[in-house]
Amino acid sequence: MFFAGSAFFCSSCGTLLDLVSDAYIVCAQCRASYPTSDIPDLYIVTTSRPKALGPSLIQEDISFDSLESDTTASIINETCPKCEYKKMRFQTLQMRSADEGATVFYECLFCGYRFSTNE
Repeated sequence: MFFAGSAFFCSSCGTLLDLVSDAYIVCAQCRASYPTSDIPDLYIVTTSRPKALGPSLIQEDISFDSLESDTTASIINETCPKCEYKKMRFQTLQMRSADEGATVFYECLFCGYRFSTNE
């Protein structure tokens, strides 16, 4: 058994070992076993950073399809750029950081044309 930081790995196959309080730790992959007495006493401190993954990995993907079932959309007297119908449905969502404007999703009530703007 070897370890890197606070993670323990099987010496035979390299699988991450699940540390339980039994007398032996058994590798789930190759069934090799190690006595728990071989584990050194460690004081483990972990920290996390909220933005460690970056916004592109944690930002939720929101599309018009996910908005269709939502009942918070409102009707506005706005002309559709495609068919010139005078009423559109709209909904705003805060998709970027709080100090930036919201994204507004529009849908024509007549032809169904959809578009969004970043306010």
